[in-house]
Amino acid sequence: DEMEAVAASTTTETTIALVVGAFFVVGLAAFFARKLISQPIVGVLEFARTIRQGDLAQRLRSERDDEIGQLSNALDSIGDSLQLKTGLAEDIAAGKLDVEVTLASRGDTLGIALQGMLESLKSKRDVAKAIASGDLTQTVTLASADDAVGQALGQIQQSLVCLQQSIETTCEAQKTIRLESRCEVNELHGAYAEIGSGLNDALDVLESHCDGMPSPLLLV
Repeated sequence: DEMEAVAASTTTETTIALVVGAFFVVGLAAFFARKLISQPIVGVLEFARTIRQGDLAQRLRSERDDEIGQLSNALDSIGDSLQLKTGLAEDIAAGKLDVEVTLASRGDTLGIALQGMLESLKSKRDVAKAIASGDLTQTVTLASADDAVGQALGQIQQSLVCLQQSIETTCEAQKTIRLESRCEVNELHGAYAEIGSGLNDALDVLESHCDGMPSPLLLV
């Protein structure tokens, strides 16, 4: 009986030791799993949050060779691409239209949008240069019905065309001594209307002087 009791006690102690050892091993495994897997995942999530908030300066720079490392490197590449396109957008906003937008892939929607914006601005720049040099025959192409810049540029061109036509008509009338002819300023706005009004004022003064001259002298 004493031997059986000793054996039973030994078995119990062995069982307890094995259970304690198992818990220790499980706890140790959980600790290392948390360190090796959970913490890197938390870091990846934090990085994704910073990207979502617009902070493109951070990078993970993981040296792992597993799936977590591949995910980290992919997120870093996303950050690099977004930061590059942000720089391009800043250059375009600053008026630098000689930049080149390189697409990351055929599905690079952000890059395609930047390319479209750049081409539209280049087109309007060329039209503005032509108008500034006196060429009013240019066609202003609208990127869409909401193209406010294109609409404004078209209005400038139209105002200049109206001013040009009005001045030409008035000058032709003066050649035939029809001093009553005046620029039509009703279709003009702002400074363009002021230019037309100034020409009309000058013609009023000229006409008043001519009215005070003797008729034979006027004919000569």
